[in-house]
Amino acid sequence: FDGRNQGPTLRVRVRVRVRVTGGCGAMAFRVREIRVLVALLVAVFFSATLVLHSGGPHHGEASAAHRAFRADMRSSYAGVMVLGMHRSGTSLLTGLLSRSGFWAADHPGELLGSEGAHNDNRKGFYERNDLLHQNDFFLKHQNADWTRFTWRFDPKETLAALSRGDTFLDWWQKERNLWEEGESLMAAVSKERLKPYVLKDPRLCITAPVWLELFGEKLKPAMVLATRSP
Repeated sequence: FDGRNQGPTLRVRVRVRVRVTGGCGAMAFRVREIRVLVALLVAVFFSATLVLHSGGPHHGEASAAHRAFRADMRSSYAGVMVLGMHRSGTSLLTGLLSRSGFWAADHPGELLGSEGAHNDNRKGFYERNDLLHQNDFFLKHQNADWTRFTWRFDPKETLAALSRGDTFLDWWQKERNLWEEGESLMAAVSKERLKPYVLKDPRLCITAPVWLELFGEKLKPAMVLATRSP
């Protein structure tokens, strides 16, 4: 993208190394991987043009162009909610958005896997622990989890349960408050800050209607959907 006379310029260089070790089947798999990578880079390219600044996401003050782009986005949306099932590229996409200037957490301890590299995702999940746990509570309250019975999850029932102040029995038969982790997340996304937020958890594919109702117009996110050919 050549940004002459149009504000910031974003240049992306991609190096792809392909090694065929398993015949045509392996080659086809590698080609699909490349297609996913290119699709994600295109998505992040358009997102990053909104949040570019002069010193990277953790250094220096935002440029005037960055502030203008960010203010334009914030006039319509408070942040971004990344949707996509497990292994669909959501961690890569959310990580790139975070590095482009979106806020994911105030400190690493708020994110899943902050205690060290995780075998499933060594570069990080970019999932808030409070969001992940609260989504699990929503599902458990209706006798579901992310691996089963998701089809019967009813967002209206969850909202009604929250208004009643319901409790539920967790996996160890301990009674817990249904909204136990919700206050933490709502406080985090409601905090006044310059950066728009980014939230990601594959369970949001199921529970997003609940969060959209709870966030309301003030905290309304733009929705980004990551898809990957199986």
